[in-house]
Amino acid sequence: AINGPDELCPQGELISSNIETFDTNILTHGTTASETAWFAPSSHIPIAHSTSNGCTGGSVGYQSSWNNYWGNFLRLPRQNCTGNDNVVLKFDVSHSYFATHPNDWCRVYIWADDGYKHLITSVKINGVDHTYDSGLNGKGFKFSEQRTCASVEVNFDISSIGNKSSILIYIEPSCGYNNSNTFYVWFDNISVYGASGADSNYNYNVTDEGYTYTWSVPTGWSIESGQGTNNISVSAGSIGGDISVTPSNICGDGSSQTLNVQVCP
Repeated sequence: AINGPDELCPQGELISSNIETFDTNILTHGTTASETAWFAPSSHIPIAHSTSNGCTGGSVGYQSSWNNYWGNFLRLPRQNCTGNDNVVLKFDVSHSYFATHPNDWCRVYIWADDGYKHLITSVKINGVDHTYDSGLNGKGFKFSEQRTCASVEVNFDISSIGNKSSILIYIEPSCGYNNSNTFYVWFDNISVYGASGADSNYNYNVTDEGYTYTWSVPTGWSIESGQGTNNISVSAGSIGGDISVTPSNICGDGSSQTLNVQVCP
């Protein structure tokens, strides 16, 4: 049998007050809003609530054609990230894709210490790195394929921020075109986790019987050390799956063993 944890929670503790499901309309529109509100400014057609389009129930987002290069943001309520050098923004996203729209994308950034900050270290979608670096406009992810309720994990390094008790996070999708294609983007299940001290590396092993051991791990994970031995260290992704190992020697392969590992939502 493979020895090691079968349930992982590498994202640390929940910082946001809840995982927001948008089953009711909680958005504040207008030109300004309290920092405790979910704010979607009214200019240039706002991100709005929908009773559908969510992964379960409601969502927030935008849908239209002839978009005139539309772009707008959703600002989360102020987050108290004290005690964390790294935080993780998690959400589910559904969005359109057109091969003729390579400029459609979503960027994410922070307001802290009286200024906007581009502090993203990575953006993973369904456990796979999809970080897009636009340079001065910051980082996010491209609408490089059509996605439905894809799990997004945006990782930030906030170690340079002085006042971590007052952080505003912005999610800003944009359509880079003005044509008849129906561009859409919907967000659901938004949350923020602390990652300071959270362990994303885990060990798995089998009894050493003198073989060479070939390991495989779920998509989005990586084997940091130990491939070929009976003991590996892995960096966990955001999506669970099967860890398997096959022993072999000069006579051939032995029987494979598998362990299913779940990752906390």
